[in-house]
Amino acid sequence: MFHGHFAAGLLLKAIYGPSIPAWPAMMGSSFLDIIGGLDALLGLTVITPSSARGPYMYSTFTFIDWEHSALMMLIWSSIFGWAVCHHHAGFSKEASMLGAACSVLHWLMDILVVESTALTLYPHGNYHFGLGLYEKFPIFSWVLECILCAVVAGAASRISLMRSGADISRACVFLGILSLLMSPWTSPLRLVAYIHETYGFGNYLSYVQTAGFWTAYIIPATIFSKILDGADIAAQEGRKEGKRGE
Repeated sequence: MFHGHFAAGLLLKAIYGPSIPAWPAMMGSSFLDIIGGLDALLGLTVITPSSARGPYMYSTFTFIDWEHSALMMLIWSSIFGWAVCHHHAGFSKEASMLGAACSVLHWLMDILVVESTALTLYPHGNYHFGLGLYEKFPIFSWVLECILCAVVAGAASRISLMRSGADISRACVFLGILSLLMSPWTSPLRLVAYIHETYGFGNYLSYVQTAGFWTAYIIPATIFSKILDGADIAAQEGRKEGKRGE
C-alpha cells in the first residue's frame, strides 16, 4: 500500500488536532518502508520487480521480515516513537505515541494487500500471512484504495475544520495526485519492472530500490507535514485576527 498510508496519517493527525505537529504522523505512516529501503541496501530485504504483479507495486515481496514481520514492526515502531520522535526530535510523548501508532497502522493496512507469503510473525518465521488483495484483484484493489483515500481524507478535512478551523484541502489534493500517479498505468514501478526484466539492473538493483523507497516516502511525508503544519498556523493566526477584530 502507498497512498492509503498517507491518508491514515492525515486522519490520525486531524483527530489529535493542532497541538501535535504533523511530522510524527506522516513520517510514522512511512517509517517501515523507509527502513525497508535501508534493508534492501544492506541485502536484508529481497523485493523482486515483476511486471506481472499489480496493481502498481509491480513487485514480489520475497523477503521483508526484518521490517515487516510482526515482531520487527513492533520494535521499529517503538524505536520511531520513543527514540526518533521523543528523544531525538524532542516531540512530546503524545506526539511520539502518535508516530508509533501510525507505524503500527501502516503494518495492519499492509496485511490487507500483500500476498499470503509476504508477512510473518518474526524474521524467518514459518507461518506467513497476508490477504493478497493486490494479487487477487489488481485493478479493483487500486480503485478501492483510492476510494478509501477519498473517504478518509474527507473525514480528516472535516474534523480539522471543526476542531481548529484548519483548511487541509491542499493536503487532500496532494493525496489525490499521489493516488493517480500510482495507478496501474502510470506507476514508476512499472518502468522499473520493465527495465529489470528487459535489461537487468545487476548489482545496482538494491541501490535503485533504496532510492525509490526513500524518494517515494520521505519526500511526500515531508510535503504533507509542511502543508498540515502551515494549515494549523494559518488557522491559529486567523483566530487571533478574529479576536482583534472584536
